[in-house]
Amino acid sequence: MHFHLPRPLHGWREFAGEVGIIVLGVLIALGAEQAVERVRWNREVAETRRSLAVELAEARAYAAERVITGDCIERQLLAFDKLADAEQVPAVIQINLNVGLRPWSVSAWEAASASGEIAHMSQEERNQYASVYGSIKVIRAVQLQEFETSNDLGTLVPGRHLTPISRDRLQTVVARLRGFNELLRVSSQQLIDQTTGLGVHLDIHDPATLDLIYSARRRARSCPLTGGAPVSLAVQLGKAA
Repeated sequence: MHFHLPRPLHGWREFAGEVGIIVLGVLIALGAEQAVERVRWNREVAETRRSLAVELAEARAYAAERVITGDCIERQLLAFDKLADAEQVPAVIQINLNVGLRPWSVSAWEAASASGEIAHMSQEERNQYASVYGSIKVIRAVQLQEFETSNDLGTLVPGRHLTPISRDRLQTVVARLRGFNELLRVSSQQLIDQTTGLGVHLDIHDPATLDLIYSARRRARSCPLTGGAPVSLAVQLGKAA
């Protein structure tokens, strides 16, 4: 029994040519689709970078504020140290420890991570963003602890004698606040350096940013318990310095 393959209508050579044209057309279509996909991702990644830059510029402003006011907070804590050594709380407490509490948003980063734009960045760029947002999360958590701890200073009653227990508690609170302040100052300066590496600077055209920085400088210059003496404002603020 013999089997015969069907012969192409126009010969094998013409048949192979037609198949080649079809395969080439498919490859061109796939290549075009990939090119369109790359263009789409490049556009979305560029938009993501802009969103992250806005969010990080805000974080950089908060970090600059903390670096500027850190010395003043430390001087106020020293005043609380002296108060803890006194026999009683003064009738009027002239120490206003304003540690502040900022939002430190990470919503743009979380949205970009969830949608996949971050995966289309280079490994180095992804690592840079991951590092800076890791710092922001640490700072946010520490600042919240600092704010909650500073509320314990409100338990001091003017004119009341300090008992050994209340004295120990005050010293413990001040020691914790000093540790928070130092950690936040160092972490904030690190954040400023990290955002500089990503090309992010303060938005000097944003009224809210300018008001934040100028207010921090005014507080530092007129810091209570310093006699109005100027304090160091040596902080790297990028283009806004």
